[in-house]
Amino acid sequence: MEKAEKNRRKKRINELVGVELAALGFRKTKPCLFVRPYPKIAEFMHLHFYTHSNDIRIHLGWRVRNDSFPGLALNG
Repeated sequence: MEKAEKNRRKKRINELVGVELAALGFRKTKPCLFVRPYPKIAEFMHLHFYTHSNDIRIHLGWRVRNDSFPGLALNG
């Protein structure tokens, strides 16, 4: 698959997922990261599109908000 076509599909998948997650209270904070904040935790979903295949990895997690680590990532 050509790179342009792959990028078009990636963008479309991101848009479709974003619409569905917005209905559940998630906000898009980065191109492939969706976050739903709560007072003590943040739920997140990250889409990882592989460069050399058509595979997608989906990371789901909760993050404790008072953690000292500055980024939104899995605890542990």
